[in-house]
Amino acid sequence: MVSRGVALAESWLLTLIYAASAYGKFLQSSHQRVGDVQGYRILPIKWSKPVAIAVPVLEAILALGLNTKQTRKGSAIASTLLMLVFSGAIASAVLRGLTNDCGCFGALKASRVSLKVAVRDLVLAAVSTHIAIKAD
Repeated sequence: MVSRGVALAESWLLTLIYAASAYGKFLQSSHQRVGDVQGYRILPIKWSKPVAIAVPVLEAILALGLNTKQTRKGSAIASTLLMLVFSGAIASAVLRGLTNDCGCFGALKASRVSLKVAVRDLVLAAVSTHIAIKAD
């Protein structure tokens, strides 16, 4: 029972993180969001705008889904995958010597890509995995 209570608290924590991240990105101009995506130099240029639009929408959906019993497990699995993608993109940028803004919280907080940010996202992936395992 305690572990399920911990998973519920973790769901609330991730909800706050995803809500803040989506909100910060929605505050940015679409040009800035596209620039953040392009800063990673991973995707073809033509994919930058769709990804820049999709990420904050997905984050907002995850923020809602993590707090609904019926959607918690699926949202936690999606969250794990998203955090692994983010962590991989950040680590890739760092290893290639890039110093772009991570775009993690949009207009709310500027932060450069770093191994610390990549590890943070790995921790959030682990938290998401715990939620998925403990979800009813």
